[in-house]
Parts: sequence; C-alpha cells; structure tokens
Amino acid sequence: MSLNPVADEPVEIGTFYNPNETSYETSFLSSWDEVKHAKSLEIIYEEDGYLSCIRLTYNDRTCQFGDPPPKSEISRAHVIPINPNQWIEGFEMIIGDPIESREAGPVGIVNVDVWIYGADIEYGSYRPKDRYHRLFVPADGKALVGICGSSKGNRINSFALVQCEGDQGFSQRAVNDELTRSLSWRNGLPPSHVRVLPDSLRALSTAQRKGLRMDGLLFGTDKQNEDPATTAARLIRISASGDASRIELTFAGGPGQTPTIVRTAGPNHGGSLKSMDIDGPGGETIVSVLMPPMPDEEADFEWYVPKWFGVVTNRGTQGIFGEQASIEKACPINPPSGCDVAGLFLSPAFMQHWTLGVLIAPTVSSPTSVLPVKVSRDEEGRIWDPEPPPPEWSLCEPCVGIEDRSTIAGQERENRSNESATYLNLMQPVVCFRRLLAAPEWCHFDQIGGFEVQFANGSSRFIGMPPSDDKIPLTEEVSYEDFRAGITNVVVDGPRISGSKVHVKTMSELQEQNGGPGKVWYPGGEEGVRIIAVHIWGGGYLHGIQFEMENGMSSPKWGKAGGEPSISLRTDAASKSKSLHDITRNLIHGERKGKSVHGVVGLKFVVRGGNSFGSDGLPGPVTVQGLTQR
Repeated sequence: MSLNPVADEPVEIGTFYNPNETSYETSFLSSWDEVKHAKSLEIIYEEDGYLSCIRLTYNDRTCQFGDPPPKSEISRAHVIPINPNQWIEGFEMIIGDPIESREAGPVGIVNVDVWIYGADIEYGSYRPKDRYHRLFVPADGKALVGICGSSKGNRINSFALVQCEGDQGFSQRAVNDELTRSLSWRNGLPPSHVRVLPDSLRALSTAQRKGLRMDGLLFGTDKQNEDPATTAARLIRISASGDASRIELTFAGGPGQTPTIVRTAGPNHGGSLKSMDIDGPGGETIVSVLMPPMPDEEADFEWYVPKWFGVVTNRGTQGIFGEQASIEKACPINPPSGCDVAGLFLSPAFMQHWTLGVLIAPTVSSPTSVLPVKVSRDEEGRIWDPEPPPPEWSLCEPCVGIEDRSTIAGQERENRSNESATYLNLMQPVVCFRRLLAAPEWCHFDQIGGFEVQFANGSSRFIGMPPSDDKIPLTEEVSYEDFRAGITNVVVDGPRISGSKVHVKTMSELQEQNGGPGKVWYPGGEEGVRIIAVHIWGGGYLHGIQFEMENGMSSPKWGKAGGEPSISLRTDAASKSKSLHDITRNLIHGERKGKSVHGVVGLKFVVRGGNSFGSDGLPGPVTVQGLTQR
C-alpha cells in the first residue's frame, strides 16, 4: 500500500555560515509492513557536538539523513534499538551551542531525544542547561514516515518530518497543541496541558512565528510538573525589569523546601526590578494579563515589541511593568472559557527583537461563571498600579504638577496615554527607600526614573521604575551647554524642569548622594519608621520630593530640590484645611512657599513613561497630590 508521504516545510534551526547547503528528504518506510521488523536508529554528532546525521537500519537497508563526518571527527553517537511493531513517534531536539558556558557560538541541534510509540523516551546523552527544546511529532491522524531538511557541511541546519495519513492505531502520549509545539522552549517543553494563547501571537506573521525561541514562566507548576493548583497557591511576587525583558516569579517554599523559590525568564542584565506582591497562600491568583494594543494584521510593521505588560489578580490588584507607552489603551488578555492563565512567555533577543504573551491551561477548579476582568482606573482614565486607595480616602488640594502638559498640539493627549496612577500609604512604617536620587543640572527627570518604598511588613510600593546601578547619574557625562546647543527647552527638558533648582551643585555632592544614601536609605530599624511629612518642590510642575520621619530623620531629596520646599504635606491633624484652591494658584506663581497641609494619610502620584530626547527614559512621578481620610 502506498503511503503517499508529504514533507513538511523545513524549520531552519542552525546559524552556520558554511555557504554549501545540501537538502535531504529521507523516507524511512515504503509500507507499513516494514514496521514489523526490528530496527536500529543511530544519532551521530560531529566533533564540535552538533547533530550531523540520523541513520535508520533494518533488513540490511540503511536510510540516512545528513552527511556524517569521518569516524575520527565523530564526538559521540547514540544507537537506539526499536523492537518489532514499534515505531518512531517523534523527535525532541535540543537547540543551542554545545558548549554550555559559551553563549555567542553558532546555534544548532546539540541533542536528540527519540520518542517511541508505547515505550519510554530514549534520551540523548548530552543535556546542557539554558538550551531550547523543540518537539517534532506528526499532526493528529498522521504518522511519521521520514525526515527532511538540509545540512551545511557536517551539521544539520534545518529539519522537518515527512508524514502520511493514518496513525496505524499507535498509542500516542499527550503532547502540546500544534502552535505550542511549533515553538522552541528554554530548558524543556511546557507540560502537555499548557498551551500558548493564540491571541498572544496574533500580531506576528506565520514567517515570524517560525523558530521563535521561548522562555516559559508558569505561575502554577514546577519542574516536577505537579498539579498547577498546588504551586499556584505559593506564588507571592512577580517582578520585571525596566523594559519588561526579564521576569521573575517568587514562590513560598513548600514543606522541606527553602523559604522562597525564584524562577526566571529573559536575560539577566543585573538591572533593577519592579515587584508586585501576590497573596498566593491566601487564594490570590493572576486571572488576566494586560498588553499594549496590537497593530492591525494589515499594518505595515516589522515586529510587535511590547515594552510593557501588566497582570490583574482575582482581587483586583494590578501591576504594570516596563515602559508603559500607550498604557491608556491597555488590552486585557483573558483566557477562553474553561481555561485559566497559567503563565507568561518571552522570546528574548530573537533577531534583535522579542515578544511576550500568555500561557493558558484547562481550569483546575470547579467551573464557575467567569466575570469580565475590569481594569481599575482613576477619574481621568489612568490605570491604578497596583490598586486604588481606600474608598474613604479623598484627594485634597493642591496637586503639584497639574500644569505638566506641553503646549504643543497633541502632546497632552500623548502624555496622558503614557500615564498610570499609584498611591503611597503614609500610615505604614517604612524600612527603607531606594533610588531617592538627585538630578544634576544636565539630567532629565526620566533618567533618574522613580523610587521604591519598602514597608516593615515586607511589601513595597514603587513610584515609577527605579534605575539600575549602571544608570544612576554619578558624573556630568556631557556639558550642559553643549548638550542644549541648538535644541529648545521644551524638546530637551520638557516643561516640568523649567524653573527647577538643583540641590547638588558639584560632582562631589552628586556622588555623595547618588552613590550613597540616595541608592538605599534606612530611616530606622527593622520595625520601620513612619513618615510624618512630605516636602515638595514645584507647583505647576513637580521638581523634587523629600520625606521627614517621626524619629526626626530626613530622607535624601529626589529630583531637583534646591531652596525651600514649595509645600509640605503633614500627617498630623492640626488645622486641616477644607479648601486650598488658592494655594495651588499661589504655588504656581512661586508665592507663599512653605505652606503646610495637615491631616494627609497618603499621596497620589501620576507616573509617566519616559520619552526624553537621547536617553532610555524610565517611568517616574510627574504629579503628586495629598489624600485625606473622610
């Protein structure tokens, strides 16, 4: 009986530079009767450790894919016996550089695991860490009858299956869906019940999806692939870098394990991470992911590069990570009915681009009616990060930074589209502040980004994105006058810097703050110290902030905080003001500096994504306003 084999389109795996390429299409079977024979499958690797040849032998017949090197140049070979009436189910390829410590070498197939129907997987002898796994198995209702692809020299460069209709009744093991297994996964394939949410890749063409290398990060499963409900209940924190290219998950350890377990995806450049706490042990779980708006499928674009993402939990807590451009148009990515959000995936540094998306899995709990995920926003439509203040808190005047809008047509709308809102509880004892940095005269505000406040209960509040150590301004990198030559104030500085006065006027002063307490400042012991006042420089534009503690200590000043503060917000209830609209006007015109507002229990900040000229801007605060308790 003719098998009518059809070859799949080969997937290019190698990055070899040999110009001579040889194509192969190797049939293993001419009829199903040949499955009855005992067979031997040999996997051969050349001297540098890359796959060179796959050879099947039975009944004195040899079917060969690839060109093996001379015996003296074979680094290893793996011979797999296949019993009568057994057959090959598929191949799991490990892709990367065979030298584990090297990251910049050629990429190719460095190990092959052979899946046998009804038998154990035959694992190859070399399994380097941090390499990518790609599964090649037949489509549903089809069977593998050969392989095809190409080689460059003695190295396999591309690979695919030759399939035919009819699976011949073989008992197949559970595998991922076709889209998920068409991608390469770092350190192993996802569990078979986990799959990529197709909408996550909607903006990528079929060609762009081919060969994508993924870092999978599961919220609710571990290396032993235990029940997702088990470890999901231990997720306590999600963290991400300033451009969202690295994500870390922290789990509370189980019985007999270390107190915390951290799992990561994306390259580690040693930069700062922004974190959001999650009460996994208390039942809080991630139910939706926020993503930047995707371009239309017909749009002319090179790549969909989401520089930020967000998560929403079943308690309404939501975290924003990354540069937050066009955050106003955030799209909630919800799982389909019968599925839960199981994790995230990254495709870092692929062709100098990367993408990010959602992993889903069948619901493990009893089916319930799924309510649409509602994203919390403030009165002007900004997303709250991570949640709005208590409902009994209300805003009081003045709002410092209310005029932080360009007069250029269309700029105000653009600014608002990059803004989120957060609040700081002044009633909680504080253990430390991180990145209360001074901005020298030449520095843009989004070069110092935001700061972190860590409380005594172990939680943190991020006011924007703190810069990494290598981005902290410590020296005057460029002459201020030279930098501004030929460039207007609005383009270079933005209006919020107009009129600001620095509090560090020499390089030694700058280094003393930003290289010392400005990086990390501890106001007291482990029990923490409460904030009793917040001193603010600015009026229509936010220039600087300083915190005064109940033990009499004062924090380093963030931003440009020269001279006397414009206003102080105090937590004591003395002479609480009812209406302070006149104060706002006076502050804008620089009058009545030093005015105090009492009875403040919190601060609302508007955080804007960085977009300064000539720099990698970080989200930071652009307005601040007091919150009082009704």
